[in-house]
Order: sequence, then structure tokens, then C-alpha cells
Amino acid sequence: MSEGKENVEEELKPFKDLIPSDVEIELKKAIKENDGDRIKTLLEEKINPILDSYTAKIKNPNLNEGEQILWVHEVTRGIFHKETVERWTITNLRAMKYYPVTKENPTQRLDSVGLAICEPIIMNQRRVSRGQRVGNFTGVYKGFFVGTSVGSSRSTSTTYGDLVFFIKGTEKLCFPCISDPHGVQRMIQTIKKQSKR
Repeated sequence: MSEGKENVEEELKPFKDLIPSDVEIELKKAIKENDGDRIKTLLEEKINPILDSYTAKIKNPNLNEGEQILWVHEVTRGIFHKETVERWTITNLRAMKYYPVTKENPTQRLDSVGLAICEPIIMNQRRVSRGQRVGNFTGVYKGFFVGTSVGSSRSTSTTYGDLVFFIKGTEKLCFPCISDPHGVQRMIQTIKKQSKR
């Protein structure tokens, strides 16, 4: 197998859950048989359109059809006139940080990562004896209860941690210091399992 064909497999590894099984089998067969023309055809006609469509959904500043918000946190500034400066959201498709237009931020921005291609890792975990919730579960997804919470709550002991989203070992997005990071991570892993083709 040539170096170029090994690179194809390595480059497509994060997208393995997006590529239909029959196409993946066909691609592996073409790589094994060293059929460069067939590999090129599969990439151009079957795999690239899937990846392009997925990328467009991940970058869409609005919710996609069928997309549901499952977890949310808003970062606000101000005491009397609160202003949202960041909105962190996890849906059944992606994790997002939305930066709306503010006095300091003249243009809106969206940073997002697809759940199917990332690995959520908890870092800097700590327990705090008295803390305020950072992030709220929002309800039910595909028949399983992911929890619900409104506003903020005080508890006697809360776990906090940074939820970092990696793709191929590179950090793509981070929700710093969220409460119940393990619960959020479990929710993401369940979504990933249910969305596999």
C-alpha cells in the first residue's frame, strides 16, 4: 500500500461514524487492491458530499432541521443590565460557542464542532463545597431523559471541570469550568452511540 493511500485512511478516521458501512467496505477494498482510480471516485462521488453536507450543518449559525438543544449555558456581563456575551450549547449534532454582537464584539461569531467527529475530554476537574451550576440540561432526546434544570442552584458539593472537544488530538472547543462535566460527557457519548449509522 502506498503512503498516499495510508493517508486516506488516516485522514478519514475521525469521520468513520459518518461514512456508511457499505462505502467504508468499498473504500477499504479499493485501498487493499491499490486501485487509485476507484479510491478517487469514491472520495469524489460518495464520501466528499457526505463530509461537505456535515460540515455545512456544523457551521450553520441557526439550528438545522431536527436539531435539538440538550444543554446550554450563557455567559453574561453586567449587574443591572445583563448582557449575554457567550452562549455555550450542545445539541444532538454539535457543540457550539456563540458570540453575539455586543459593545466589545461588533460581529457575531460561531465556533462549533460536530459530536460525531470529536472526543470530549474532561480536564481540570475539581469539587467545590458550595457552588453555582454552570450549564443546564434541557430535557428529552430520542426517548431518553437527559435531565432538566432552569436557572441556577446552590448545592453543598459540586464537581466542576473543563469540557474540551478534541479532533485528532487537537483542541477545537472548550467549555471551561462547567458543573457536572461527567454528566455532560455521558450525554454526548450516548448521542454519539445513537447517531452512528
